[in-house]
Amino acid sequence: MNSTKTLDRPRLDDIPPVWPPDDNGGGGGGGDSGSSEPEAEFFSGRLGVWLVMAGVGMIFFAFIATYVFMRLDADTWPPSGGARLPKGMGYGTLIIAFSSLSVGLGQGAIRRGARQRFFLCFGVAITFGALFCVMQTWFWYRLLDAGLGLGGNRFTSSYFALTALHVAHVLGGLAYLAFALWSVFRRADHEIVDNAAMFWHFVGFIWLVLFLVLSL
Repeated sequence: MNSTKTLDRPRLDDIPPVWPPDDNGGGGGGGDSGSSEPEAEFFSGRLGVWLVMAGVGMIFFAFIATYVFMRLDADTWPPSGGARLPKGMGYGTLIIAFSSLSVGLGQGAIRRGARQRFFLCFGVAITFGALFCVMQTWFWYRLLDAGLGLGGNRFTSSYFALTALHVAHVLGGLAYLAFALWSVFRRADHEIVDNAAMFWHFVGFIWLVLFLVLSL
C-alpha cells in the first residue's frame, strides 16, 4: 500500500509582505529606504556642483594670480600702446548682477509653488545672461578693430584670456538654468533649481572679482 507523505507548505497568509524579514521581524526593504533615495540624489547633485565650482575656482585663481603678478611687475599699466577696459563693462556687471537677482527670485517662487513667476524670473535671468555674452563679444570686437588682439600686449592678452574663460562658464551656466527650467516644466524634482542657481551665483561672483581686478 503506497503511503503519500504530505509536505507542509507555508500558506500565503504566513509570508511577510517583504522577504526576507530583517532582524526585528519587519520587512528588510521597507521603512525609510525608499524615501532616502531622493535625498541621496540631491546631495549627490549638490556635491557634484561643489566639486565643479572648486575646480573652476582654482582655474580662475591661477589666471588671476598670473595677471596680478604681471600687473605688479610692470612699471606702467597698461603697457605702452595698450588700452583700458572697454567703456560699458560696468553695464555688463549690472546686467550679470540683475540676472543673478532674478535667479534668486525664481528660487523663492518655486519654493512657494508659484510656477508662473518662476518661469518668468528664470526666463529673465537667461535673457540677461545671454545679453551679457553679446556685450562681451562686442567688447572683443572693439578691441580687435583697434588693433589690440591677443598678441597686442600683456594687458589685452590677459583681458581676452580671462573674459573668454568666463564667457565659456557663463554659457555653461545658461545651459544649466535652461535645464532647470525644462525640469520644472516637466514637473521633475525641484532640487535642480537650487543647484543651477548656486552655480549661476558663483559665475556672477567670479565676474565681479574679474571686473575689480581688471579695473585696477
